[in-house]
Amino acid sequence: MIRQALAIGVALLLVSCGTRLEDEQGAASASGRESVRPSEPTIAFIEVGTDPVIREDRPAYLRFPGQAPVQIGSGQQFATAGPGTLLLERFNGHVQAFGVASAATVIYDRMNQGGPPRGLAFGGEIYELQQGRLVSTDARGATREVDVPSAVVGPLRPEALCGYEKVMFNLNASTVWGVTAIGAHLFVFSATPANGAIFDITDGRRLDLPGSGNALAISGGGDGKLYVITAEQKCGSHQLIVRRIDPVTMREEASIETARTFPFVRVDLVSSAAGTTYAHLVTDNGAELLRIDARSVIPIALPRDSGLLSSAAPDGSIWFFGGRARNALSRLDPATGQVERSVAADAPGGAFVGAVLFHSAGGR
Repeated sequence: MIRQALAIGVALLLVSCGTRLEDEQGAASASGRESVRPSEPTIAFIEVGTDPVIREDRPAYLRFPGQAPVQIGSGQQFATAGPGTLLLERFNGHVQAFGVASAATVIYDRMNQGGPPRGLAFGGEIYELQQGRLVSTDARGATREVDVPSAVVGPLRPEALCGYEKVMFNLNASTVWGVTAIGAHLFVFSATPANGAIFDITDGRRLDLPGSGNALAISGGGDGKLYVITAEQKCGSHQLIVRRIDPVTMREEASIETARTFPFVRVDLVSSAAGTTYAHLVTDNGAELLRIDARSVIPIALPRDSGLLSSAAPDGSIWFFGGRARNALSRLDPATGQVERSVAADAPGGAFVGAVLFHSAGGR
């Protein structure tokens, strides 16, 4: 009798969670079907000048659509933490967080804790990955470490190593590799050297992914699914694998081979407002977008200098910027599938664009 009661309780908990997520996903799908006007980006950029090597703080600007750029401070690089939140790292190690709904408003100013700024605004706090840990900072600038359970410990599979490597692993160490959100649920990818796991920090559920290794990217898709990119753990083959996860049932729906392998400069995921998720791959010599379908990926060629970073707009387009693109922006037209420069949106010459935001778009 007790066992039956516990089973019923667990079932009710999952149904309740599933109902909330499905309601949120249904609302997102309905809004995605509405006609939208072409989106204009808000851009954040650093005025670098002719020397691309930053040895000190440079002027940092924010430009809203149709307005002149406004200097909001000085620093060395920008990062987004959601559609209305911006992070600016200064040369002295400080990180400033700004709310940018209609003007830049400082949320906090604190010391960095290692690594480039990257985070996610969620539930009134900003969650960041810092040296393998998940930390959260509130509006007062107070930082706390978020407790993330460990992925399953264990030895690497025999096929993971070729036999000639001279490496040392702490097989018990679990590291946080990514964070994203869907609706009111915060998801984290944590991994030991051998195994990965996705945790729903909001209600404590987990999905173990034996043999997956770490996550190169994780994102909540516009279709309400979780997407993760891992790499094959095989000697001589580290092919990228796209995993699609149902956040309601916490089950893996698909494991999709991409036929793409290292080296990469950057691997990321970006989801359009129309519900399509893409893998954005950048190498030393080029860039590519992979549209993720039910069981396969469809490649979309990108110009070599299209950019290191990507951002989704409410009109279904994907924007590219940063890195080799310097002050230039490019746009994937969802109607034609073509990628073209958007000269009207470019930052001034001598600038490096570090963030592109769309305030009405869903953010990771």
